Amino acid sequence: MSQIFSSLQQFWQFTGFCNMTFQHLVMIVIGIVFITLAIKKEWEPLLLVPIGFGMIIGNIPMFPGLNIGVYEDGSVLNILYQGVRQGWYPPLIFLGIGAMTDFSALISQPRLILIGAAAQCGIFGAYLLALALGFASCEGPQGEPGRDGLVNSKIIDIQINQNEWSYSNQDNNNYFYGVVSIPELTNDIYDNGIIKVYREYNTGTSNKSQVELPYTNYVEYPYTVDNETQWGFYQ
Repeated sequence: MSQIFSSLQQFWQFTGFCNMTFQHLVMIVIGIVFITLAIKKEWEPLLLVPIGFGMIIGNIPMFPGLNIGVYEDGSVLNILYQGVRQGWYPPLIFLGIGAMTDFSALISQPRLILIGAAAQCGIFGAYLLALALGFASCEGPQGEPGRDGLVNSKIIDIQINQNEWSYSNQDNNNYFYGVVSIPELTNDIYDNGIIKVYREYNTGTSNKSQVELPYTNYVEYPYTVDNETQWGFYQ
């Protein structure tokens, strides 16, 4: 029974509900409000629908390390996010808006083009005014190159001799465990980081392999029933 509860607890930890924060919830609600206003009220649907959709997708809580999040390389959401980083979406949106624009009013009254020109002058005027007031660009000189991968990770090798393993039969669950001291494992890492433990087999040979703990091994053993040998399993 304890193993079932442990599996359910592990499953819960991998869900978005467990990893959701107040900030996630607020942004998802705002995204839903934007989409609702665009559909129900028809308030700028060409802008509010993609904005609201992006807010919802970008704030879906996910367990880190599964390569399915927006900011994790190789995931589907990260591929979609490249449109934001590389600037694909704004030209596509305004290209679609331009294709849907009715130019009959401009053709009948060409002087209306002055209104569009005034709007563009206002944009560039605001930009030049911001530079004059000292607002600097977000881009600056390139900094020093950072360290290679695994910046915030560390690999620790621990050797546990055969006589240092302890056996337990708690709640009819047979298992071995070892107790080690790891000073590098702080409370902050334990609460906010990701810890993975592996057991290495055939160390120092060409057949070296690792398995992630906890590891369950099923062993076959014989037993006799009515003078007939049968085989069972225990873990």
